[in-house]
Amino acid sequence: TKVSRQRSDTSEREHERKIRKGLATELFVRKAEELAERWEELAVVAIRGPRPKVLVGDALELRRLAGSSRFDLVLTSPPYGGTYDYATHHARRLAWLELDDSALRRAEMGSRRRGVHSDAAERWDQEVDAMLGALSGVLAREGRIVMVMGDAILGRKRVKVPEQLERLAPRHGLLLAGVASQPRDDWRGREPREEHIVLLHQARTA
Repeated sequence: TKVSRQRSDTSEREHERKIRKGLATELFVRKAEELAERWEELAVVAIRGPRPKVLVGDALELRRLAGSSRFDLVLTSPPYGGTYDYATHHARRLAWLELDDSALRRAEMGSRRRGVHSDAAERWDQEVDAMLGALSGVLAREGRIVMVMGDAILGRKRVKVPEQLERLAPRHGLLLAGVASQPRDDWRGREPREEHIVLLHQARTA
């Protein structure tokens, strides 16, 4: 996006930009060097621990992907409802990497383009509900779920994360155990939303 006429990651409007010769290569090399340095630092730590296992797939199919494995910690940042069209957001990267984005466009949750529909809030609840079901299905008995989530903006309606999770989490035997929040300005001039770190664990039964 930095070397295109697209205004920004979150806007598809065209914007005149002077792109000097060699800039794309320079940015690519800089990022590649940074990534190599970070991998080198990580390798020093990684040798002292177990070898990681990487699974690639739809997060809603965690049970199938994980098999019999259960996890002590799920750490994730799910999409923010009505904030981005994630497939469009990554369209230039996907094209450059020659990756097929059809599955992403079909299955992405929280997309901004759907946020203008009359049933957007109901659909967002369904998507978050399905996500919680998938996460709880692979959580160990004493496991924890930590998520970074932002309030959803669906049309003119704001869906606050803590309230939504308090409603939906118990359906999956989960308890919202803690929330830390911080305000975030809305560049479109609407009511500021909040971004949250939330902690969930399995509800205790007597």
